Amino acid sequence: MKNIYLLVLLASSLYPRDYIWPTDASKTLTDVFGGIRGNGRHHTGIDIRTHGINGFDVYAIENGYISKILVSTSGYGKALYLTMEDGNTSLYAHLDRFNNKLEIIKNQLQEKCDCYTIEKEFSEWELPVSKGDVIAYTGDTGGVSGAHLHFEIRNKKKKPFNPLLTNYSVNDTIPPIPKNLIITNLNKNSSINGIPKEAEFSLKKITDNEYIYDEIIAVNGEFGVSLEVIDRMNKSKFKYDIYSIKLLIDNETIYESKYNNISFDEGYKVFSERDYSKHVYDKRSVYNLYNKYNLPPSSFIKKRSDSALQFNDKFIHECQIIVSDFNKNQTTINFKMLHVDPEPSEFNIQIDDGLLISSNNYQIQDIELHLATRLNDGLKTYNFNKEKITNQIVKISNYNTAFDVLACQPIYKNGTRGATEYISLKESNISLGGDIKILDKEHGVIIQYIEREFSGQEPVLGLTLDSLVYKYPLSRVGKNEFLSEFFYPRELRELSNISVFYLDSLEQQFSLDLESEVSISRIPINMTYGDISIVSKEELDNSKQLKENMIHNDTFFYIMPTNDFENPDNNKIIHSPFILGPMEHPLKNKLEITYNASSYIDQLGIYKYDKRRKKWNFIDNNRELNKISATVKSGGIYSIIRDSRPPRIRKTIPAVNSTYRHDHFDKIQFDIEDKLSGIKNENNINVYLNGEKLIVEYNTYRKVVHYNLKNKLEVGSHTIKIEVSDNVGNISVIDGEFFIQ
Repeated sequence: MKNIYLLVLLASSLYPRDYIWPTDASKTLTDVFGGIRGNGRHHTGIDIRTHGINGFDVYAIENGYISKILVSTSGYGKALYLTMEDGNTSLYAHLDRFNNKLEIIKNQLQEKCDCYTIEKEFSEWELPVSKGDVIAYTGDTGGVSGAHLHFEIRNKKKKPFNPLLTNYSVNDTIPPIPKNLIITNLNKNSSINGIPKEAEFSLKKITDNEYIYDEIIAVNGEFGVSLEVIDRMNKSKFKYDIYSIKLLIDNETIYESKYNNISFDEGYKVFSERDYSKHVYDKRSVYNLYNKYNLPPSSFIKKRSDSALQFNDKFIHECQIIVSDFNKNQTTINFKMLHVDPEPSEFNIQIDDGLLISSNNYQIQDIELHLATRLNDGLKTYNFNKEKITNQIVKISNYNTAFDVLACQPIYKNGTRGATEYISLKESNISLGGDIKILDKEHGVIIQYIEREFSGQEPVLGLTLDSLVYKYPLSRVGKNEFLSEFFYPRELRELSNISVFYLDSLEQQFSLDLESEVSISRIPINMTYGDISIVSKEELDNSKQLKENMIHNDTFFYIMPTNDFENPDNNKIIHSPFILGPMEHPLKNKLEITYNASSYIDQLGIYKYDKRRKKWNFIDNNRELNKISATVKSGGIYSIIRDSRPPRIRKTIPAVNSTYRHDHFDKIQFDIEDKLSGIKNENNINVYLNGEKLIVEYNTYRKVVHYNLKNKLEVGSHTIKIEVSDNVGNISVIDGEFFIQ
């Protein structure tokens, strides 16, 4: 009993219990501590809902002093740092404005530097505040997707911890909601249910707190377990990240994490714990419960095995994932796994008054069937009569002959499933061909080939390595999908071409040219693709050695053409879009993309394609002679695009040649918009009133520029000049007179 008391006492000393809530906007959260932000960092606070409205009071949650004022068009926007009597620091971000005293100080600092962006620290005696003082008002400044208050608490060592560990609480009685269980193959010999491919399993809901996958999952080789899961809160439309997650196998804890605290220098690890590809491309929330990139665990991970999971026995393993939110609403997911060596089922088909399907594999308990079309269209049907004659023999009749591919999946006596076999039911003149893709894996790559039509044939993979062609088998893992074996990066050195041959039609060859390089720890990357060059940015570690320029020790980098994009705004594409890989994994450090132009580089920029939104996003266009360059931290689809459309300036106050009343005119304001290259920050905007340059504020979320006049303008004529440039140098100008009466 004494030990429990001491633990409670220790917890209360670590996390104060008497803070007031930081705003009167609401007690509803739009985001919690520990989520993903940007392309590689954690959310280090909580976001408090302001219902899309600016101007709610923001309070000092404890006695202390304002230790820093920050103003920027990006990041935290307008922010205050409050160092408190207990030594912790609270941070309030995305503010609309500060209180009157702090606004005066902010204005003085901006006038002194003749700039909008400021960052100023203060000592304890300069700006003291008392608990409950209104220090600012909620807003939507900086890098936001909507109005809210971002709120953090950092300990004496400046390390963020979960604000809900204090006396704060939220209304939440809803347990986390799991979506899919994901099992990932991790090496050459890995397979899931007989297929060398990551597999997703839909979960069956038993109660609000319990889900199961009620079949046994067959695994072979090294594998990892992940879970797609979200959380909800009472009377809220938002999806949230979870607070804790634990994986147990046979009652032994294999992985456990709790989002209590995070270090700022751990941002690059975020996609070791979370799935990068599914987050970036599909906005799915997937937690990896294994050591994905051989990185040290983040500070919120309580337990994790450094080695991959692998079963070497013939026992069924009871597995359980337990997830919870901060209010201890808990959900349990139960499933079973068994080590099974893959084996072919070799189904035979006889067509006689229906279809008779049989196998000589006496380990089969049942055969699951469906019919599909030859095209890669996803169409299939279960609309037929099925008669089970024996465990290994079934018959179907009354089926639609338009579906002319039969899919047979064995269900074995041990409760597992095997690979599905696809069989053509009739001869057909098909068009051979398809698409070749590279699938990025944690420690290597797999080559994928997607047939346009089901051929029933066995194509072969050809890889040109150092000018020699090597042949490898392809395994059919879907009706129209083939996969190669797992290749480690060093096995693909000097890869310049990927080809697919059909054994029955060797003249049919489908190939893809590419540039590639294998990056080994501390050795720079340097690739050329026509007018494009890719080099790793040299960054030195504490010992002045070149940092690793990737997350893995060895990484396969590649550049190849692609047609997997759209151009809805008819942008002028100067260089054909290309894939820079790996696409499905983040980079620890940066790469520099350079375009060597054959003509003038005005209005050019390097863009990355957002496949989900079907739009091109400007990255950069650093200029040097006839070159432009951009620094990136991830693969993707990139291109060089010319933007010749200037920004739009709308809703200007004052409007040229307009007249305003002396007692009503107190601000300058206008909207700006640029659809392609965009407008980065306030440095792209110049506003002159009567020839004097103003320090204006640019709200990047609302795309509004404004300036509050300090003094009333005199009656008479005045001049206004507005210059707005986009990120590639196109300029729009408004210049003229307006009148005050």
